[in-house]
Amino acid sequence: MKEIRRDIESFENIKKGLIKLKKSFSVIETRHTKIIKTDKQKMFFADDIKCFKELALINYVKKDVKNINIEHQPELAKINFYFYNKTKQKNKEIQNVYKLDLTSAYWQHAINEGVISERTKKYFDENINEFANGGKKARLKALGSLATEKLVSIYIEGVQDKIDLVRNEMTRGIYIDICEKVDSVMKALTYRYRKYVIYYYWDCFFIKDSAPIEKIIKDLENFGFQSKFKKETVLINESKNNGFIYGYENKHHYPIHPNDLK
Repeated sequence: MKEIRRDIESFENIKKGLIKLKKSFSVIETRHTKIIKTDKQKMFFADDIKCFKELALINYVKKDVKNINIEHQPELAKINFYFYNKTKQKNKEIQNVYKLDLTSAYWQHAINEGVISERTKKYFDENINEFANGGKKARLKALGSLATEKLVSIYIEGVQDKIDLVRNEMTRGIYIDICEKVDSVMKALTYRYRKYVIYYYWDCFFIKDSAPIEKIIKDLENFGFQSKFKKETVLINESKNNGFIYGYENKHHYPIHPNDLK
């Protein structure tokens, strides 16, 4: 089947043209891509030529996981993507907090576990400056595509026959398994250094400046992760049922789960 790259602006006109010509085809839509498949062509639509680099990375990742089977189906609901260690210093600024980031945590874990192949890693490294929205977003988008739902529309002789929301439970399970493994590291470090950890969000810790930071970094290395840290001032805001932590440097609000305020 011939694969063609097209500008996103041409998507509607091509679809209308196929309907007018009474052709049979399918339309596949995700959050980031649109695809039209006929019996002879597969047309990819994107905003920018650089977006096709991201689409290629997504395809590399999907090929990597084709023959992977996980032993259990992890549950997304059991993953704590963020956790607040309730502190007495609520509703005040705390200076010189360590902001500790795991470097490319989800991508690195997928590499460590053999989910991402050397071929895919090489493609990413060689094109890191060529992705439309930067390397970090390209990595996350490629891994996230494993759990993405697709809206699939089938047209028979120009008439829409059916429309379905489709997802691949196996690849979704692989993605959730990656998230679960990274979260287990975040939980383990939080348990081990509970008196120092203020908060974590996905793969980022906020830690008191009295913490043995070099020891924590070494523990992360033992788990297979590199990390980097810097000092930051944060504002902790708590109310009865909600709250947030505000990082002044990146001007970002991090949510506090209501269960963590009880």
